[in-house]
Amino acid sequence: VGQHMLTDYLANLRLIGRDARLLIAAQTIMAFGYVGMYSVLFNLYLLRLGYDPAAVGEINAIGRMGFALVGIPAGLLGVRFGPRPLLIAGEIIIVIGLGCAPMGEFLPELFQRTWLSVFYFLGFAGAALYFVNSTPYLMSVSGRQERSHVFSVIGTLMPLFAVAGSLVGGLLPGLTADVLGVTDAHPAAYRYPLILAGVLFLLTLPLVMATRYGASRDSDEP
Repeated sequence: VGQHMLTDYLANLRLIGRDARLLIAAQTIMAFGYVGMYSVLFNLYLLRLGYDPAAVGEINAIGRMGFALVGIPAGLLGVRFGPRPLLIAGEIIIVIGLGCAPMGEFLPELFQRTWLSVFYFLGFAGAALYFVNSTPYLMSVSGRQERSHVFSVIGTLMPLFAVAGSLVGGLLPGLTADVLGVTDAHPAAYRYPLILAGVLFLLTLPLVMATRYGASRDSDEP
């Protein structure tokens, strides 16, 4: 019985289609770079820039407000235009927001905090567009038989890669500091790993753009 169940499970996994696989790959990279690396590095980076815990909390709150405010409109836009365009738009906004946020370091102190807050807000707003519409898209490109396996794979891979990203995010500043000849108290030790995380976000964009417009595979099922 156990062997039969395993065979059925593997057979259902093989039913996962190309578009679902592409999105699973994109979300796995996002879990590593966004949920894992970036979330660890950004707060440490803010502390190294000289911000106190209250300011760090405020910048993080502004960022997460982007997700909260955009979540409902993201769903409505997905209904109006379909989820795939919103996935692509969300990815682009994430790359712009989280990629540009560390550049605020080079601005005068008067503008630095505003820059960090605005682009962190944009990063989370893009995440809302993406994650709110990823589930409807995956529903549209998977059939009943393999659909639960699609979400179980995502539910397994994302936490695993987020853990891996957090570990890497904790190790990179020390390695970067050694290469640059500075201590891990210097902002540069965190700036470059954050830029690396931004490059990882860029890798997800071709994966999402390679997907096709979803048409439910259940349309021919009784």
